Order: sequence, then C-alpha cells, then structure tokens
Amino acid sequence: GQTLGCSSVGRRSVAIDGLRGVVWSYGHGNLKSHRFDGTPVACLALPGGVDAECSGGSPPSRVRMVVQPSDGSLWLGIGSNGAHLLVHVDGSGEGLAGIELPPDSPIMALGIETARNRLWVGSARSATAYDADGRGGDILSPLATLDLALPDGARLQDLSVDNPTGKIWVALTDRL
Repeated sequence: GQTLGCSSVGRRSVAIDGLRGVVWSYGHGNLKSHRFDGTPVACLALPGGVDAECSGGSPPSRVRMVVQPSDGSLWLGIGSNGAHLLVHVDGSGEGLAGIELPPDSPIMALGIETARNRLWVGSARSATAYDADGRGGDILSPLATLDLALPDGARLQDLSVDNPTGKIWVALTDRL
C-alpha cells in the first residue's frame, strides 16, 4: 500500500486496532491507516472506484469495518444499489481479497469471533460466518449461517460478538 496521496477528507467509517496502535478509515474509495501518533501506515485506493461501482456514482449507503485482532488485518464491507463487496487487507494495506456478495445480501454489520476465527457478516435477514483469515482468496465459502427467521418488516441493523462466550448479539429494527 501507498502512504501518500490519500485524502483525509470525507471519511465514512473508522476501525481501531488497539493492539498495534493503528486507526483505519475509509472514504472516497480508499482505505487509510495511521498510528495513534499520526504517522501514516498505509493508503490503498480500491480498484475500479468502489464507491462508484457500488452506488452508481454516489457515496455508498453502507460502510462497515472490523479489525482482525490476531494479525491486524482489516475487513471492509461496502455496498449500495445491489452491489455488496467484502475487501480484506493486511496490516500494511496490501490487498488480500475482494469478494462480491450476492445482490440480496446487503452488508449491515461485521464482527470477529476470535475463539473460532470467524468473520461474521450480517445481512438484512441472516448472519453468515467466514474464515476470518480470508483463506479461500476471492471465493470464500460460508462456514455457518444463522437464519434469523424475522417477522415482516424486521431487519438486522448490527451485530456484535461476545468473544468470551462466542455468542452473537444482533440488533434488529424492533428489538435486540
């Protein structure tokens, strides 16, 4: 990844890697990271202008990020207008994988389950687990899927992993 030429204007999402003292941010089609003291670490322009690709030229409606604690890599979920992408980069900003999810799987939330090394991707009506190290490259196979069997109108809004217990907590439009 580059360390220059990455604007700090218009940041849409942020993720903290407290173990390594790094802040990741996303905006205008690029990922940027810097140390807590302000020293730049990486800047990665996402190929093809992901903002335009996902949203027909306007900013994406959803941007989610989560740091993989074991290695400092970052997962970015971005989507709008039927295009939903997962991007995985290492701690230095080098791209590891870019995965397009099905049009009916908007990325509403991301979470890491450390005990089983799973990346949980929450969509409107389910949560799907993938290998958090990204093994499988551009084709990630789901390890598990939780079908939330929600009533009409209810949608997943966010999820969080209670790592000591491995329980997945899900916030819905009308309840927790």
